[in-house]
Amino acid sequence: MTTTMMMMMMLVTMTMTTTTMMMMMMLVDVVMLSGDILENYCYSDDLVNVARVLFAVAVMLTYPIECFVTREVSGSTQKDLRDRRRRRWNCQ
Repeated sequence: MTTTMMMMMMLVTMTMTTTTMMMMMMLVDVVMLSGDILENYCYSDDLVNVARVLFAVAVMLTYPIECFVTREVSGSTQKDLRDRRRRRWNCQ
């Protein structure tokens, strides 16, 4: 066999192996795991409950920041559009 054929066979073998492993991992993920990682633990575990509370607090504290960013972006976009219209009308 030539070196090129051997390289191609290795590439095909690696691709098939990787694809098979990915399909097996996805099957295990769908069957055994939940989408939220904190739901995979027992509800009576105190440490996980603390993590759930801290995650909820983090979400509540970061939500307003996202609103401020959205407001700033929409405001600057409106201002840019207004300035373009004014320039267009002043140039003609």
